[in-house]
Amino acid sequence: MTVYDLMKSGQYAEAIAACKQALAANPNDFKTISIMALALRALGRYEEALPLFERLDIYWKGIKIAPGSPGQQEDISCLYWFLGNRQNCQ
Repeated sequence: MTVYDLMKSGQYAEAIAACKQALAANPNDFKTISIMALALRALGRYEEALPLFERLDIYWKGIKIAPGSPGQQEDISCLYWFLGNRQNCQ
């Protein structure tokens, strides 16, 4: 099963383990980073998900195809809210 299949089937812990393995080989695989961030969020592991969403935000904002993209700001704001840090919600 691919990391996408694991995520889609709700096997979040397994998806995270598979993502860690894939990212050890290719740490800049943003599709895998995205899946891992979503799986961590689904399990309520917000502190671990936040740096991944922040990294994705930088990546998406840097893509020339999508100028003005909001990146991952909505996800980041929600994670700060869930963590009780209302000052960083944008």
